Amino acid sequence: MSLSTVLIKNLPVKVESVKITGIERTRESFIKTELEDAVASTNMRDLNHKLNVAAMKLKSLGVFDAVDIQLNTESTVNGFYVANVGVTIREKIVPTMKVLEFYL
Repeated sequence: MSLSTVLIKNLPVKVESVKITGIERTRESFIKTELEDAVASTNMRDLNHKLNVAAMKLKSLGVFDAVDIQLNTESTVNGFYVANVGVTIREKIVPTMKVLEFYL
């Protein structure tokens, strides 16, 4: 592990926004609840770790085909980073059953 990697991991960070795309049946508030710990992170190491944990947790539910989390950061004047989190989800296709009505 290089010195620059160590320094980056320890940089202070604040999550500015979370954007969730790809959901139709799932409530956005449910996804945001799973991301709460990550959003509360105060350094890059914790943020990366908690985003990975949230992605694994969402995938383990078995209702999503894919959960992809992107993290975009930019530095600020006062030395900490501002992070924008993008979450792209592909929900599993739920088979529907057609009910036929028969009239006598």
